Amino acid sequence: MMREHAPITQWQWPETTAAQADELVERWRQLGTPLHLATAASHVWQCGRGEPVLCLHGVPTSSYVYRWLLPALAQQGLHGMAIDWPGMGLASRPSHFDYSWCGLARWLCDAIHALGLRRVHLVTHSIAGPVALEFMRLMPQQVASISVISAMVATASYRRPWYMMPLSWPWLGQAYLQHLRDSSWFERLYRHYGICRELSTGEILAHRDLLLREDQGAAFLRIMRGFVKTHAFEQGIRRSVLQNPLPTQLIWGDQDQAINFHRHAQEACHVLGCSKTLRLSGGHFLSEDAPDELAELIAQFIHAHRIDR
Repeated sequence: MMREHAPITQWQWPETTAAQADELVERWRQLGTPLHLATAASHVWQCGRGEPVLCLHGVPTSSYVYRWLLPALAQQGLHGMAIDWPGMGLASRPSHFDYSWCGLARWLCDAIHALGLRRVHLVTHSIAGPVALEFMRLMPQQVASISVISAMVATASYRRPWYMMPLSWPWLGQAYLQHLRDSSWFERLYRHYGICRELSTGEILAHRDLLLREDQGAAFLRIMRGFVKTHAFEQGIRRSVLQNPLPTQLIWGDQDQAINFHRHAQEACHVLGCSKTLRLSGGHFLSEDAPDELAELIAQFIHAHRIDR
């Protein structure tokens, strides 16, 4: 429970590093602790003390994408946390797991219980958006607020960007995954569509290594094929938002080429009942491009909606 995963007062990830990808993955592993769950084990990373803030990653990343955001949240007086989804990062990759958005949401219920969190502020990115919203539908009393960052919310009309679309095709997914295994291709894709900040090759390839690992990305393919883009799923989210209104904010990168601001942010505002979307300078992975600025926006929002109020 919570005592097993007590927050570390503070740690810092180097701003720049020349280390190789395997060294960075091992350094990241050592900062986390195992999270034992019957359905699928994972890892949890924690930094700071205060209101609990659980950061949920998207694809094709892992909690490693929050290596700068967690200490930045701690500096804002918060307890930053992150976990890896089953099938990604350092989590296990069971063959008989439900990797759909609904399956991941049910797993999140177990993970939050294992962490001993009665209520938590959620930070969600990319596909973690619809997963977190489904979790909120299942367990609304456990969510204090949600910060949605560059995520698909109007799920029924969402269309994958061209460079991710082949992963959803059974007859082409394996072949396309081979391109992601290629270090030069993965690096070019990540730099062009993911970030504006200059990162070392090792830092980017650590994302690839954490994506592939022992199953060479097989579970990741199942996640990409597990999108629940039905009207019934989206209507469930809409009803949940109306019946259980929660403090919600939307944040987008002004240079996001993966999930278009002009279309998807407006749709998200409509579904979630937000009046506006906050924008930061950066690409799709704002936690890498602007971690301090993102932490400040999250902290201001959370301090206005504290659990102990």
